[in-house]
Order: sequence, then C-alpha cells, then structure tokens
Amino acid sequence: AVAEALAHRQTANDATTHHSSDVLRLARPPARAKAHALGLARHGTSSRSSQSLPSAPSQCWPPREFVLARAAAAKTWPYLGVALYAMTPVRADGLGTVSCDAHWRIYVDPAFFASVNTPQAAACIVHEVMHLLRSHHERCGCRDVRAWNIAADAEINDDRTLDLMLPKWAVRPRSLGEPEGLTAEEYYQRASAKSVGQDPQDGAGDGEGGETGEGGGTANKPKDCGSCCGGGPREYEAPADDGTALPSHSAEAVRHSTARAVIEHESRRRGSVPDSLLRWAESVIPPSREEQRWRAALLHSLRAALSTMPGSPQVHSWARQSRHAPPGIILPARRSPVPCIAVVADTSGSITGVDLATILSSIESIIRVCGRHPQRVIACDAEVHSVTRADGSKRLRNRMIGGGGTDMRVGIQAAEALRPRPQAIVVLTDGYTPWPPQKPRTPVIVGLLGRGGTVPDWAACVRID
Repeated sequence: AVAEALAHRQTANDATTHHSSDVLRLARPPARAKAHALGLARHGTSSRSSQSLPSAPSQCWPPREFVLARAAAAKTWPYLGVALYAMTPVRADGLGTVSCDAHWRIYVDPAFFASVNTPQAAACIVHEVMHLLRSHHERCGCRDVRAWNIAADAEINDDRTLDLMLPKWAVRPRSLGEPEGLTAEEYYQRASAKSVGQDPQDGAGDGEGGETGEGGGTANKPKDCGSCCGGGPREYEAPADDGTALPSHSAEAVRHSTARAVIEHESRRRGSVPDSLLRWAESVIPPSREEQRWRAALLHSLRAALSTMPGSPQVHSWARQSRHAPPGIILPARRSPVPCIAVVADTSGSITGVDLATILSSIESIIRVCGRHPQRVIACDAEVHSVTRADGSKRLRNRMIGGGGTDMRVGIQAAEALRPRPQAIVVLTDGYTPWPPQKPRTPVIVGLLGRGGTVPDWAACVRID
C-alpha cells in the first residue's frame, strides 16, 4: 500500500509541474494510514484479511425516524419522558400506522414513519402512550371496542399542542361534534353505536382513518390503536410471554412517576398541562390533606402579602411593557413574582423522630405549593443552627440540628432579617415555645404539630395531625 501511494505521488509529480506542490499535498497518504499499512506489512497481514472484518448492518433498529420522533416528543412533553422510553419498539412492516398493545410495546412500521414528518410522528407516539397511561384497556370493560377506541381518542386529542401536531385524519372531539374536556366514558355515552360506526373519519386518535391524510398514512390502516385501547390481542401483536412485555408492577410505577412529573410541571408552569391530563394525574396521586390545608393557608396569606408589595400580581408594573398594548402606546404589564417563603423548623428536644419526619414532609408540601422554587429553611431550637436554601426535603435531613430548648422568637427574628425579605414566614413547631409579644411585620403561618401547645392570635394556624 505504501509503494502504491509513493508511485501515485511520483506519477503526479511527473504529470504536473506548475501545480506540483498542490498535487503532492493531495496525493501524499496521511501519516495514520501509512503507519497502519506498515503495521499490517510488519505483522504479515494482507489486505485480504481486511475484507473479512464484519460489515455494519444495512438497516438499524429502531429506525432513525422513530428515534427522532420519540426524542421530539420527550422535548415537547417533558413530563412524559419516562413513559415514552418505557415502551419497547417492535417491528411491524405493512401496518400503515402506529399501534400499541397493553404490555407497553409499540408497533413501528418504518414505511409509515418515513411518510410523515417528525412532529406528526411524535404526536402519534404521544397519543399511543396516553392510551397506556390512562388505562384505556382496563376502562373499556364490556363496551364495544371500536366505539370505545374513538371515544378514548377524543379524550386524548383535546390537547391543543397534540391537536396542532396530529395529522388531519386523526379523530378530534370537534370531528365527532362533541365539546372538549370530556372523559372517554362521557364521549361513549353521548355517541350511539350507529353514529360511531358511520363516522366519516373512521379513525382512531393516531390516524386509523380510511383515507390518506396530510403528511402520510395509508388506506389499509388497522381499525383501532391496538389492545392498549381494549379488547383482546390483535393478530399482529407479539405474545405476552416473549420477554419484551413490561411487567404490570413496572407499568404501575411508570404511571405514578409520570403523574408526579405532570403535577410538578404544572406547579412550575401554570396552564402548561391539559386539564384532562392534570385530572388524571391528580386521580393517580391525589393531594394529601396536609398539602390541601397548606395550599389554602399559604395562598390566602400570600395573596394578602403580595397585594401590598410593589410588583405584585394584583397591580401593574412598569418594569416590562405590555405585549397587548396598541401600536405606539406603552402600557404596564402584569407580573407574577416568584413566592419567597421562609420556613422556621423547630428542632428542639421535644421534637420526636415522628415529628421531624412530619416537618420534612410539610416542607416538601410547602415547596411544591410554591412551584418548586427554592425556599429558605431555618433550623432552630433556642438558637439558629442553619439556614438552607432548598428545593426539596432531601438536602434538609442532615441540616436539622438542635436538641436544646425551644424559642421560636429567635427563628422568626432570623427570618425577618433575611434578604430579600420573605413574603411569609411558616413556623413548624409543637407550640411549646414563647412567641413575640407583638405581631411581626411579615405574615406568620404556624404549622402546629399535635393538639397541644399555643399559637398567638396574630398568626394563622394550620394543625398538622
């Protein structure tokens, strides 16, 4: 190989004289290639052995279009990431659409993904995972599978983002002449079996229509979304015991993880999650009584505190121009400042291990109510031991230092001295403590552990049983 390269370089030098330097630079073999050739010659390896090396597969699985579509879906709906990647892709040539079974296996037709664009394919994948998350195969019961499939599709496709990304042949509530925001059971009750059977769309949510819609699809699509929407296994589905099915306990763990992610995403960005999906998440993980009480007490106190502060959501602010102002007119915009809470945690000797666990759980609920924004937590008995800025209770477990006497006056004073000044102070204590004789400038909410202790009249009280 080196000899051939040198001969090629010599021929180039003889043929071109005025451009010899350029030809030499182009014809000279790279140093790495020359060293590799010398190494092969030294070890007695011929070029024929290189032909026996294994060649790369001609087609990868899953197809590139499916990989890109699933990544785009996880980026558009980040709270569905765990569920999207819990599905196992199974090859299904000639299927003509996307389908899924009750065991979290998604059936992928490479020709279908090649015929639609990435947003449409992402919306189809999200539609299928919604069937699994909402347990449509269990909720179907003894209903007509075809009619139930269309009703379940209408329940899923009322998401505005999903509506914009799905192909035209997808079923939507308006294509059935029904309002948005209903459950699959309500859609099923409102539609008779005859009207569903004569639906001109004749399709399910991921495009099981009879016509080819914009962006792809074929005329021989299956009649439903698969066994993920009810009924028995379809003829193209893999056996349940082939090792690719997701176990039932793992599927339930995926549902709980996704529901928690949906609730946390909604707490950070209000209105970013569809109402139907938020209702489903709260049905899987309902807010605890304690969190509901904290939510009511905190919202009441925060409204009172924010209404008197500059830049509060109750007033307009000139810090930013309104986007809805007419051309040539400058109007103030409405602002939603981040809640700023200071939590004073009682770590005195009277706080038992159970009380400490309750305090950490209450702090987690408070932070969740505040939209997962980091809040400052003060560990205090008769003196302040630590001030931690935390977005959850995990980092606080090792910071709950104390064991001495009890004086929450010190913790409240430390909270008022923080900068920026908190909009509300939450004191978690058993109530066996002296209190400031006068009402502090900052609103105070007392989370009282147990049924003993005292709370001053100027503080709002939330009892934690």
